[in-house]
Amino acid sequence: MASDPSPENPHVDTRSPHAKAMDKVTQITSVGMCLAIPVLAGYYLDQWLGTGYLFLFLGLFFGFAAAAVQFRKLLVSLERETKNKRSKVN
Repeated sequence: MASDPSPENPHVDTRSPHAKAMDKVTQITSVGMCLAIPVLAGYYLDQWLGTGYLFLFLGLFFGFAAAAVQFRKLLVSLERETKNKRSKVN
């Protein structure tokens, strides 16, 4: 498989630029979905149960936590790519 890292350098990404861009788009989309889905679920659960804003705020809390985890993963992958590009230049 072309995207498998070599044993000498496990962080070398040999995918096409298009595949790398689509990976970043997927990661960014997952950050937004991690926030939106729990909030919407909480809203509709509140509507169904008539509980005011209880589940909306719970969804917001857990959505922010999940989005923060996904955002951190995105930042780590961007940092790793930057380090790999710098090591190639030097």
